[in-house]
Amino acid sequence: MKRPSWLKVPTTGWGQLFYGMLTQFTYFFIVSANFRAIAIGLKCATVVTDALICAQAFAVGKLAIDKEEARTWWVGAGETVGGAAGSVLSIVVTQKLFGR
Repeated sequence: MKRPSWLKVPTTGWGQLFYGMLTQFTYFFIVSANFRAIAIGLKCATVVTDALICAQAFAVGKLAIDKEEARTWWVGAGETVGGAAGSVLSIVVTQKLFGR
């Protein structure tokens, strides 16, 4: 199975920064939602977020292995900022979505 053509890592520094921010924002958003779903005891939300975590982790990991552009300091800086923002936004959204 080949990688979809749209799934690639930017080659510019700013593009890599944004890539890192987006991937870790998504990852931490889902992980935070998963923790909240588990804590509240929402079985369906836990299964869905578990599956999303696995799929996203595989895709990002595969790109990091295959593409050197996914392993730069620009990507790392973006990941740092994106992860923190993803967690905070996830708390806000899941409070509304889960009602707690």
